Amino acid sequence: MTTLKFRNNELAKLARITNIYGMDMDDGKSLAKPENRVFNLPYTKETTKEAGFFLVKDDGIYVMNAFDIDKFPVEGWVKENVVSYADGFDPKTNENVWEDSHHVSGDDFAEFIPVSKEMLIVLGRGIGEMEIKITKSQIKVTVYEMEFNRNALN
Repeated sequence: MTTLKFRNNELAKLARITNIYGMDMDDGKSLAKPENRVFNLPYTKETTKEAGFFLVKDDGIYVMNAFDIDKFPVEGWVKENVVSYADGFDPKTNENVWEDSHHVSGDDFAEFIPVSKEMLIVLGRGIGEMEIKITKSQIKVTVYEMEFNRNALN
């Protein structure tokens, strides 16, 4: 079993844009047009209404937006995919990332990871971390609210 941990500013940004993209407003409307408010499934042209991220293993291991960023409904937003690397699997900070990633899987892959609204809120506020446990037959996603040591701020 492999445990991947995600806790960085890009994860918070990814959670916020995913939440905005899929959210319903108080009046029942969405910022995105209903026909655009779908999340893609990897390796297919299929979509789902369920919010989620892609978990990708190629040059490193990361999560990224699972929707077409060009359909993001906020004007002025830079139309770039948001990528959040797992701790220790960012090729910019780990010169052995290929070898380390190869221990997780010998093959590249992309998986759709469903995330709940509650997960997106905690991650989007920058007060959470995401843990993904991978076995040969299962992927389990858990989001934890981080504990802060208030005494450390004094």
